[in-house]
Amino acid sequence: CIAIADQALVLNANDVRGLFWKAAAMGKMAEDSGVLNALRMIRPMEKMLLKVVALDERYENAGAHRALGRMYHKLPGFPISFGSNRKALMHLKRAHDLFPQDVITRAFYAELLYDEGKRNEARKHADFVLTTPIADEDALEFAEYVNIALAVIEKTGGSEVKLGSF
Repeated sequence: CIAIADQALVLNANDVRGLFWKAAAMGKMAEDSGVLNALRMIRPMEKMLLKVVALDERYENAGAHRALGRMYHKLPGFPISFGSNRKALMHLKRAHDLFPQDVITRAFYAELLYDEGKRNEARKHADFVLTTPIADEDALEFAEYVNIALAVIEKTGGSEVKLGSF
């Protein structure tokens, strides 16, 4: 994925698709590698995602905002790294404003809001994730986001929520 994205970026350094998918692939590699390798990839990812936001913030259901929000939320703060819940909130709120029906954004937003002490608002987003129908063929892909929502539900006292297709 990174090699193909690099080919696209050689042709056009502002190719939103190349920038976004290269950053996404780097993010996956960062998750799977050790902390030192991950920290080495994070700044270049941030730069690419910020460029996507500047060029086309709506691309891939505001995927760059969503990815930046997740990254800023999960990264440790200074002096270890540059995590920032303030920045995370800004990006996830914008992603939600642009695409309020996006399950991935809502799951990430719910988790961040819970961590910020906004339990009721977090619960609302988690409930949305769990009640949104998910096609059987997408169940595996969306399981991670459903699990995030379930964790928020559990932390906020559980519920009688009906799951989409899970």
